[in-house]
Amino acid sequence: MSKRSILVILLILMPLSLLLSSDFIIESDGRGNTLLVEYFGYDRHVEIPDGVNIIGEWAFDSSYFLQSIHIPDSVTTIEMGAFNHCSSLKSLLIPRSVTLIEDGAFFECFSLREIIVAPDNPHYASVDGILFDKERESLLLFPLGKDDTTYSIPKGTTTVGMGAFANNYSLENIIIPNSVLSISDAAFFACSDLEEINIPDSVIFIGEMAFSECSSLESVFIPASVTYIGEEAFRRCTDLEEIRVSPANPKYASIQGV
Repeated sequence: MSKRSILVILLILMPLSLLLSSDFIIESDGRGNTLLVEYFGYDRHVEIPDGVNIIGEWAFDSSYFLQSIHIPDSVTTIEMGAFNHCSSLKSLLIPRSVTLIEDGAFFECFSLREIIVAPDNPHYASVDGILFDKERESLLLFPLGKDDTTYSIPKGTTTVGMGAFANNYSLENIIIPNSVLSISDAAFFACSDLEEINIPDSVIFIGEMAFSECSSLESVFIPASVTYIGEEAFRRCTDLEEIRVSPANPKYASIQGV
């Protein structure tokens, strides 16, 4: 069989495949977008090819050697888990073209010290290397490589995003302003050194596993404003001695710290 015939067969068998370039697998998603499916190289510094629109789920999963990456202006979407467990990644620039960063896109990037967002990006912003939405109302990600032991969430923030502080091993105290209404699912999951957290009386919603596995947390006070606490919100908080609830809370109560 000739090489030409083999090529034709491959094109028939893989109709969506556009490019196998260097260490990337890139495809069409069938909706007019170019999808980066997988990176399988071992480089420390990587440039995503121009023309890629979507960095797909788990595309760079466990790329342990990756320290820096260039995201071109063609990228609009960074999907869930795209850079999961890229444990050596130190810094990241989000270009103006990105309109969607899905939850968990940078999960367990333990060396990531800052996320920088292009000033003209209409959807996202960064404050001291921390990722927010453009209006700075939702704190989306506190990079795990930052070595702060105390952090004050900026006033005006209304939502602590899903997994925003998850797996942080340095923060001992997080100050939540009374502008915050919602603490999303797994927002503080496995913050193992977190000893103190003051939930202000503005908070209405505490999501599932919000403080799960905060093994150093000793005491929690639930204010009157809280009307929903998700399942396993304080699961495996092994040092937690008491959960106190405001007597004015219409939905929850505590008896002897339980």
